[in-house]
Amino acid sequence: MPSAGLAAGRAREKVTIQSLTTTRDAYGQPIETWGTFAAWRCEIAPIRGREFFAARQFQAQTTHKLTGHWISGVLPTMRISHGARTFGIEAVINVGERNRVLELMCVEVLGG
Repeated sequence: MPSAGLAAGRAREKVTIQSLTTTRDAYGQPIETWGTFAAWRCEIAPIRGREFFAARQFQAQTTHKLTGHWISGVLPTMRISHGARTFGIEAVINVGERNRVLELMCVEVLGG
């Protein structure tokens, strides 16, 4: 049976978990900005790739699983920033419901 823990050395990538904040300008118009929720070390593993045309523009979509140590408060409305790459969080999984390992199922959209 596989361990519910994260093997040492697998969480090599340092990413930033970001949350969306909405404020209002002087005219009452909403201003949306992404701010840092947490710095996190994880393993990034591609799951599958798919190419498609959307709105007459070629886009490549890749689904990834990011696995690292547990962080409380991560939501699917957040995103991951990794260098020039951005991943939208599709699902937040508490592996084994033990608050030890966090898996994030994410989508990266390129060229769009």
